[in-house]
Amino acid sequence: FQEGNDLLKRDLASTIFSGPASLLTETYNSQAAIYLSSIAILRVINFLFPEIQPYATAGLSLGEYSAATAAGCIDFSSCLPLVQQRGALMSS
Repeated sequence: FQEGNDLLKRDLASTIFSGPASLLTETYNSQAAIYLSSIAILRVINFLFPEIQPYATAGLSLGEYSAATAAGCIDFSSCLPLVQQRGALMSS
């Protein structure tokens, strides 16, 4: 989560873990928070089970970004700012 904070230049992790929920559910925050959490889960699985590699990935809407990252099509550091911008555009 610290890597995400550094990329976004803001403390999204505190919002994810401590709220308030009203701030987390704002689209600007929720889009990046969901993606960040998805990739964190992916990294934990990769660490605990390195022998498990995805054969295919799929996602719907925001999940497509996580799927593309899991498949190696786009790296985390490129995708997280893109997802944040998506959330900003959806909020406006």
